[in-house]
Amino acid sequence: MMTEIKNTIASLFLALLTVAKKNDSSTTHQLTHVSKNIKTGEIPVSRSSRSTCPIVCPLRGSGGCYGEGGNCRFHWDRVDASAYNSVSNWSSFCQSVAEMDPDSVTIWRHNELGDLRPEQDNPDRICAESAAMLCQANSVGANRGGFTYTHHDVLGETGEENAAHNRTVIQAMNESGFTVNLSADNLAEVDALAELEIAPVVCVLPMGTDKPVKTPAGRTVGICPATVRDDVTCATCKLCQRQRKGVIGFPAHGARKAKLSAALSAGE
Repeated sequence: MMTEIKNTIASLFLALLTVAKKNDSSTTHQLTHVSKNIKTGEIPVSRSSRSTCPIVCPLRGSGGCYGEGGNCRFHWDRVDASAYNSVSNWSSFCQSVAEMDPDSVTIWRHNELGDLRPEQDNPDRICAESAAMLCQANSVGANRGGFTYTHHDVLGETGEENAAHNRTVIQAMNESGFTVNLSADNLAEVDALAELEIAPVVCVLPMGTDKPVKTPAGRTVGICPATVRDDVTCATCKLCQRQRKGVIGFPAHGARKAKLSAALSAGE
């Protein structure tokens, strides 16, 4: 199994050398070099168009996604419409990541909005070539710590073939040094994702949750420090960038937190 995984990793990075710019404009992306988000702190943060979001994401659209409310929606609409000068296609975005100052950038968040870039012909599958390009760009800085979260299917909701493909890509990305956190939407799903042992796991929780909770299998879900302490940001915490066994919980937040919290409570 490990040999197969290593061969897959090698193939992903080999794809970087030969990948054409076919369908390069099917998604749009923006990189902000110094975020003004008080929770992330002053680190680079990216956004990707809604077309990257997997159909199976239960928060998609009217499901309670924080990106669909307030200022987030305003910025997301502009990324979708390429209304910012900094919005680019995937190749140019990866070039911008590679050009970040390796001495000053030691952590950055990919996709404050959006998800990992999917295949154009099959949106249920993460694009392996795009993943390889991102990992290669991230590796240009020896101390650079890119991280993100994904709702792409790894449990078989869209079919085992798609899920197996996504598991392989996500594990390869994590082993390359770019951290992909699997996003759970309830405590039972935390257990299912953690048992895959391919990536760190995070979970959204009802708003107001300020103490660790337990999953059905007994795993502890800690609370994101930046949500309960004003003196902590992603820039200082860096937990989500680390390869870890511990699960991080995010209480529902943003302009649609009440709706999301109600949906989470109903689904428990």
